[in-house]
Amino acid sequence: MKRWPFRPAGRAAAALACTSLVASPLLAQANSVGIEAAIRNKVEIRAAATKKVKPAVLHDRVFLGDQAQTDKASQLQILLLDLSTFTVGASARVTIDRFVYDPATNRRDVGISVARGAFRFMSGRSVGKPTGPVSVHTPVATIGIRGTIFEGVVGEEAEKIAEREPAVGKVKSDSDEASLIVLRGPGTRTQGDTIPGAIEQDYAGKDYGARTP
Repeated sequence: MKRWPFRPAGRAAAALACTSLVASPLLAQANSVGIEAAIRNKVEIRAAATKKVKPAVLHDRVFLGDQAQTDKASQLQILLLDLSTFTVGASARVTIDRFVYDPATNRRDVGISVARGAFRFMSGRSVGKPTGPVSVHTPVATIGIRGTIFEGVVGEEAEKIAEREPAVGKVKSDSDEASLIVLRGPGTRTQGDTIPGAIEQDYAGKDYGARTP
């Protein structure tokens, strides 16, 4: 799968370095799911409460239902309350529409809608890794993920990437709705304490020739 490394610089890098300091105060904010931890180029947030669109601002809170939109050559990284990170690539539109987290038990329930673009979700690295379901909703499916790192693409780029993968190849798809999800597992280049995971797919009544390993 094509990689799109996220390398925050300057103030963004400093924000990621102090994640343990900025996450705790958020617990007192109703409907807050995290903060805008790193921003590159043009990123806009459509507020769920007011429906107004404004530029993303470093350290600003992200609320349930807020829609993030990135421009070309732009990226956004959201630090969630459980210290998980959700990174959005260029020309993307995503919404965190479900987020329940109990710090006492470290249980969470996360739902993310991706209308287009590339993204990566990395589970929190605090002591006692958060547990609980994480699901991604794309135009054609709902994908339930059990594991610590997964990446995906929705749109024309998903088709191009899939065609280059021997295990997938060319499949019937709609360029606007094509969805590709990759679950990252342990290996020689594994990141941190990545553990094995699994993907469960529920398709919205459409046959796109999808394949599950």
